[in-house]
Amino acid sequence: MNYVYLITNGCGDYKVGFTRNIEKRLAHYQAHNPRTELISFCKVQIKTKMQLETSLHTEIEKMGYTFIKTLFNSSTEWFTPSKELANQLEAYG
Repeated sequence: MNYVYLITNGCGDYKVGFTRNIEKRLAHYQAHNPRTELISFCKVQIKTKMQLETSLHTEIEKMGYTFIKTLFNSSTEWFTPSKELANQLEAYG
């Protein structure tokens, strides 16, 4: 099974990613930062998972957000949304 997910690091930053094992991925992030929370996830077909994640990243960038490195994560797949977008993301989950 493949999943696209949305998580928060508990510090106001969010990440869209994909994984084959959602429980293992979340446990990995929580081992580095226990405040990490899963907001939402969906199952996707193997052909679409990378396209969907890339599409979501593109849409986030179109809204004017940039991907950043965070205190807990050295990748640049995290972004800090506006309060309005954060509320929408939290409501989505």
